[in-house]
Amino acid sequence: MCQRTIHRLPRHGKLYNWYAVNDSRGLCPAGWHVPGDTDWTQLENYVVSRGYPNRNIVNSAGNVFKSCRREGSIKGGDCNTSEHPRWVSHETEHHGLDEFGYAALPGGNRQSFGSSGGIGRFGDWWSSTEASPEDAWYRGLIYLNSVLLRYHLHKSSGFGVRCIRSN
Repeated sequence: MCQRTIHRLPRHGKLYNWYAVNDSRGLCPAGWHVPGDTDWTQLENYVVSRGYPNRNIVNSAGNVFKSCRREGSIKGGDCNTSEHPRWVSHETEHHGLDEFGYAALPGGNRQSFGSSGGIGRFGDWWSSTEASPEDAWYRGLIYLNSVLLRYHLHKSSGFGVRCIRSN
């Protein structure tokens, strides 16, 4: 049996394996839950319907989910920062726009074999949906593109969790 594990990241939140997501004690407060793959798809479809296609272009779904925090942010002010938590800059225009208040930060990830990294470069969040007995679905953002990615990976990998309000 796999154990519920948590890896702490200062100022970026925590990384959980999928077994923690599926734990009956729950990660989310009362009235909230970890979104399933269908919930993530609905969110993506909503953003696309508002004119932000999920393609690798400047004004895309991935950019509207990202926090605006990075060096050289086009939004200026507190968004233009070299302090973490922030997205690593890239020569192409993959600025976080944070148009819907999601403010995704790049907390990195932990691979199933224990290696961790990617702070500033990757933001990955579990869904509560299994892809297979070994894998589960997650969504991810990368500093060097503008797409909200959908993949599945081994359940012992470490990703963030975003809770949504239950109906």
